[in-house]
Amino acid sequence: MKQLIQILGAEHSLDQVAQAIHLSAVERQPALVGAMHITCADESENECATAFQHGFVNFLVPALKFAQRAPFRLSNLGGRYDWGAVMIAEAHYAAGAAASAAPKLLVVKVNAHVGVDDSGEAPLFGTMRRYSAESECCGALHAMLRGEHLPAAEELRRLFVAESPDRLAGLLDENRIGRSRRYLHAALLSARLQARQVILDVQEHEPVSPTDYLVVPCVTLNREGRDTEVVCGYYLAEAGSTGEPAYHGLGDDPTAYALDWANGRMQVSDEHLEGPRQARDHRMLVLEEWHRRIDRRKVTIAEERMRAIRSEAAREGDVPHQRTKAMLKLLLALLADLDPVSAAVFLFAGGATGIHHAFRMHRLVRDLESSHEAKRILEELRARVDSLEPEQAAAMMEVLSREYSL
Repeated sequence: MKQLIQILGAEHSLDQVAQAIHLSAVERQPALVGAMHITCADESENECATAFQHGFVNFLVPALKFAQRAPFRLSNLGGRYDWGAVMIAEAHYAAGAAASAAPKLLVVKVNAHVGVDDSGEAPLFGTMRRYSAESECCGALHAMLRGEHLPAAEELRRLFVAESPDRLAGLLDENRIGRSRRYLHAALLSARLQARQVILDVQEHEPVSPTDYLVVPCVTLNREGRDTEVVCGYYLAEAGSTGEPAYHGLGDDPTAYALDWANGRMQVSDEHLEGPRQARDHRMLVLEEWHRRIDRRKVTIAEERMRAIRSEAAREGDVPHQRTKAMLKLLLALLADLDPVSAAVFLFAGGATGIHHAFRMHRLVRDLESSHEAKRILEELRARVDSLEPEQAAAMMEVLSREYSL
């Protein structure tokens, strides 16, 4: 990863960034290289997508059709990651590497973007001149910062405020981040958080064939002239590793980013840029936060209620997994009224609910007085109990049995 490490936090040309990712991929000598590119739908990101295509995809990714090589693409307002996308991409590239003993490498490049006005003595961030007029860039991030209710802005806002401290509050504090720099810091943070969602999916996914994952969050600096790019960091998850993936790069506190300029190019830094660290286990983080915030008296379910639940579940017949599912649905309905927050936390921490709930759970444990979100999570889970594999249903019952002494 030395090529990537050398450019972390520093402004470089789009071609230089593509080449650094290219050389870092080749260094690992994978059986096959797959690519996934996440960008904003804004047309200003075409230059970034083209540079990744020419500098990385055309050299390393297998041909999809004759003389055509393409990355798996996500393009939407704000460059948001769609849960489950990395699993689909991995499966697409798996067939080409099936016969090799070496793992394949899936490179996921995540791009947020921000407009830059270089016409003054110091660059101003947030707009760019296009079609002969000043234009906001990225529009979705601007909408989020203004508090608009555009669906994409709402989704970004939920991500920015999920964990403690509230990162959006830091971005909006003019005593900590100036108005112009706010848009750059928001883009840097957005790229980091979208990449985090990718790696959470990677941590949960059992790949079709052995796979290393290199996830690279970046920010495109859109301007009238040639665009440039800042690499925020990278995650590396290695096939067969029993530990958490490694992360090297900027942290996730936007108020801690420091800017400097040398030879007309920007350098972004903070205390986390110095060296790699292990990615965090968000299931355990939620559980730890919950324990810190609540002095919990253990909730017990009355024995007569449990007898009624067992009796009703028994009517499902003699097949054990059918009785388990019936009991699970009854318990989830009961706990949604009796102890919704604790039940949702236990099921998430125990791996019984999908990792895509991670940031909903972070918000939940910060607002323990409100059980509405917890009830919704339990109701969603109850609605899909019948579609669970028998072992999944049994695992959920084990979590609830342990925590509620059933």
